Amino acid sequence: MNMKKSLKIILILSAFLISVLLISALIYQSNKQKFSNDSLIEASNIVEENGPRKLTTKIVGTKKVLTNIYDSYSLELPKSWDIPKTTALSGHVSIYHPLQRIEVGVEHEDVPILTVQILEKSAGLFLSEWIQRIYGGDLNEISQTPYLTYKSNLEKGISEDPNQIQKTIQYLISGAESNDKDANTIYTLICRTSEEEFQILLQECEEVVKTFKILN
Repeated sequence: MNMKKSLKIILILSAFLISVLLISALIYQSNKQKFSNDSLIEASNIVEENGPRKLTTKIVGTKKVLTNIYDSYSLELPKSWDIPKTTALSGHVSIYHPLQRIEVGVEHEDVPILTVQILEKSAGLFLSEWIQRIYGGDLNEISQTPYLTYKSNLEKGISEDPNQIQKTIQYLISGAESNDKDANTIYTLICRTSEEEFQILLQECEEVVKTFKILN
């Protein structure tokens, strides 16, 4: 009889311990999911200064429209270009052309066709002065654009592989006026490729840059 009672107590304790472990596992999983969701910055719920931002894409005709609400910009890209769902932790976005894929949907080369970076210009300087300090005068202002825009005049470069030519074109875009000395956001768009068809790819990339819009 005592043995039966002891066995019954052991079974009850075992069931209780299993229940506690299951509840603990469920609480851990719930907190883990909440942390994962909180780490994704959205304009409606900004929880930190820097971190991954949610990117949205929408098919419009023959294009994909990429929108980054947090950093206030949008771009129109070909449907075939590979766009991530979130930015990098730094806020940068790397976009790949189909010809730059080593294996479709698996991995990419180190060189994206287009990179969007967000910089902050210091207060007290005109944009041209700030560029001179940061880039040493390798960018020239271009006209006939809706925003104050500078473009790199050094277009060719050599990659780490001496047999591989890499070509880069860089744009700096600001929604401020040229005589504005306030601190403001600078959007850096970099077109880059090491493919043999680099001239064609870069022309495609520059057409995408022309669709860049700063959201109000």
